[in-house]
Amino acid sequence: MKRIKFGLIIWGVMLLGVAKAQGNYTVTFNSDDGSSVESIKDVACGSTIDEPIAPTKECYTFDIWYSDSDLTIAWNFGTSTVTSDTTLYAKWNIVKYTVLFKDGDCDIDSKEVNCGDIISEPSDLKKDCYIFDVWYSDCDLTTAWNFGTSTVKSDTTLYAKRDIVKYTVLFKDGDSDIDSKEVNCGDIIPKPSDLKKDCYTFDVWYSDCDLTTAWDFETSTVTSDTMLYAKWNINTYTVTFNTNGGSEIDSQSIDCGAFVTEKPISIKTGYTLVDWYSDNETFENAWNFDNDRITSDTTLYAKWICAAAPSEIVRKDNSNILICKEVQNGKYQWGSFEKGKEDNAILPEEEEEYAQCCPYYQFNTIDTTQNVYFVDITCEGAPCSTRTYYPQSTSVSKQIETTQILPLPKLNIYPNPAKGHLSIALGAEITGKVIVSLRNLSGQTLLSKQIADYGNGEVLPFDLNFPSGIYLLVVQTNDEVLTSKILIE
Repeated sequence: MKRIKFGLIIWGVMLLGVAKAQGNYTVTFNSDDGSSVESIKDVACGSTIDEPIAPTKECYTFDIWYSDSDLTIAWNFGTSTVTSDTTLYAKWNIVKYTVLFKDGDCDIDSKEVNCGDIISEPSDLKKDCYIFDVWYSDCDLTTAWNFGTSTVKSDTTLYAKRDIVKYTVLFKDGDSDIDSKEVNCGDIIPKPSDLKKDCYTFDVWYSDCDLTTAWDFETSTVTSDTMLYAKWNINTYTVTFNTNGGSEIDSQSIDCGAFVTEKPISIKTGYTLVDWYSDNETFENAWNFDNDRITSDTTLYAKWICAAAPSEIVRKDNSNILICKEVQNGKYQWGSFEKGKEDNAILPEEEEEYAQCCPYYQFNTIDTTQNVYFVDITCEGAPCSTRTYYPQSTSVSKQIETTQILPLPKLNIYPNPAKGHLSIALGAEITGKVIVSLRNLSGQTLLSKQIADYGNGEVLPFDLNFPSGIYLLVVQTNDEVLTSKILIE
């Protein structure tokens, strides 16, 4: 039995050898990892073979078949013949693709790469006001490209994604932060409403604390964290002094919220300045130069009183009296009054020229034969005006008594004119703190003396070592300011 099997094997080998000898060969195709190509069998020796369908391979295109693994001898299916078992080797050409890098609508770079390659990431792009994020393979920026694992399998466009930089704009008023907002880099910020501040008018915003560079809200863009500083202009107001007949006082330009520079002194012959008021008719609101601040254009009004208005000047047999009476705030006038009925003053008729009262009175002449009583008025030592009084009843005119009631003036100066020295005495009603100063006509204080507790008509001596001329003596008491001109010889 064993002999029979061995014989069969020998016979088969012999048949195979006969077949090979007759030219039946197999052609095998090595596709180099491409799709498989079926072998062609029983090819007669010396025959050509048909070219099979070309294999496929990702990222490659098929070129031709070669009869050697080194791909140096191309197989020509039209002429090349099979003379032995043959292996043909596929030659491939790698596919190349273009990778385009885009930043918005701009193409910023492109490169040709082999299919399947992992490409290197370009350097981070620089762009004002933006921070580069990542590259995306779609224009909607939903699929990020991984430069460590993503491979190029086709023409590819990568899109840059950037995040805009945001900055804080802080609005400052002095040391106070009044507002802040977050804005995109490069934005033009809207101009805020002008600020309101007592005593000031808002000017503009500046980008530096020294207020040298103004911020233009129409053209200036935010390119970093920014502080804008408010600049204010203080309001300036005019203070006008209505002297109500006194010597003129220059107006003052005062910053809002500030005090009037100095309490001005006006001179009115025969009158004492009581004070300055913010109302002209009622004189109810005295201006406090130490506390009242200027907040608008202001007019201050002088209130005057007779420097020494007497209560009674002359009597006529206790029937009629002549009195100097205040008929309007700060204004005095002569009037004829019936004794005991001073509130029912019979003022002179308009055609009778009765002037306002003056501080000093000197009765010069009484002419009873003409039924006329002359009163010469002197003001600070010089004639002021002459006033004539006609008694209402001439039948009793010869019985006029020349009783004088002359009050002591509040401010007594002697000698005047002065030479070398001067003495001052104040009325008995003046007590307490007193400041006496001597000023030139330009308002400059040349001499000042303060008495802490004045009283009892104390005489105050002064040495006057000044050039000849006219000067102004000013006495400030607790209640009023007394002024007088003096002549230094």
